[in-house]
Amino acid sequence: MSESLPPLRPGACLACSDFPAPHIPTKIKATIEVWVNDHLPKMFAWMEHVLSGTIVENLTDIAIHGMTRAFITCRIVKCSSDRELAWSPRSRAIWDEAYARNICMEQLMFFNRPTDIYRALIGSSWKYFQSLPIPDELLRGSLAKIDDKILFKKLMQEYGLPVARAMVATDLEKARGALGTLRVPLVIKPRIGSRARHTTPHVTSRQDLEAAFSSAKVLCGYVIIEEHLFGSLCR
Repeated sequence: MSESLPPLRPGACLACSDFPAPHIPTKIKATIEVWVNDHLPKMFAWMEHVLSGTIVENLTDIAIHGMTRAFITCRIVKCSSDRELAWSPRSRAIWDEAYARNICMEQLMFFNRPTDIYRALIGSSWKYFQSLPIPDELLRGSLAKIDDKILFKKLMQEYGLPVARAMVATDLEKARGALGTLRVPLVIKPRIGSRARHTTPHVTSRQDLEAAFSSAKVLCGYVIIEEHLFGSLCR
């Protein structure tokens, strides 16, 4: 059974495939999330019994929402209520449902270009989200880390599930070391990302690795390099 994809928009990024993401906002958000996941739990571990994880879980949202509001104030980002500019049919369906429920929803425009980032007015506060609005109560605990490919691997290992061996690199020198550490072919992708954006499979040479690493860095400052597993994909 084949799946037909919408045509690429004029000037769209081929590495983003069928639903391109705004590169700069996506990279900033993903990089901040990884840094928070890696460092803040260690920094606050000594007072974990006081924080109960709340501050650690919310710091990313606070930083990203604050930055978004600053961009809006500086008019780098504008908000549009034109539902015809929805990034995808899925986003349009969510927008239509928000409209039917009398919820004000707007799309963020980065330098007048539509993005897959939205905000909805819930009560007296704007809730920002990318693609899908997820309730706050679902963004806590292990679900908050599910988009981080390294943390998700660790979670699967805790339950005894096999995962592909992987390493993370933030610079090209460390990334090159994967060719001598992991079994080729390799898959290289942003540590936080979806829809296979800027993901390169079947990497076997140093030249391909360098090109794939540069592509993944477009969407996240942290790049995951893992062994390529072969088999059927059921989704």
